[in-house]
Amino acid sequence: MRHITLYENFTVKQVFEAAIPVYNEDELQKSPSAEPDFTAKYSELADILKDFLEMKEKGEISEVTVIAEVPTQGKGTPDYIKDLIQKERERIANSMRSQGYNPETDDIDVDRFGDKRNIFFDSEFVVSSISDDGKILAMPYSFYKKGDMTKIAVIDPLKVDEVFYKKS
Repeated sequence: MRHITLYENFTVKQVFEAAIPVYNEDELQKSPSAEPDFTAKYSELADILKDFLEMKEKGEISEVTVIAEVPTQGKGTPDYIKDLIQKERERIANSMRSQGYNPETDDIDVDRFGDKRNIFFDSEFVVSSISDDGKILAMPYSFYKKGDMTKIAVIDPLKVDEVFYKKS
């Protein structure tokens, strides 16, 4: 009976109103154990990021980034992730063919080819804008650093784990 009481006390609102830490990246680099400047609710995140982007336009902040989960399968998958997966599959297939693998007759030899199926994606994104419906439009950090500004992910505020800003 105790577990039922605990379950009844737990509400869905608690999940959706959990706090997202917002850090000043400069302070965090000085002291990795620094506390967040403040915490934000998911429902407030779009407005806070809009304020940060306005501050960025004024030159008060140089960069706004978020740590977020982005789907790698299904309908919500960004196009750049689909492209990366396709390129990686082609690279693995070419590598296996060059080493004599024939998919018609051979089973995959893990000792020979290794487990080459792990593909890692960015979880850090540079915020570029906020859509009218409150979604975050952001560039994967690795592409941003390479100067490729064409890759954009649409991130739901519920998928954001942390927010960072860097003062100018």
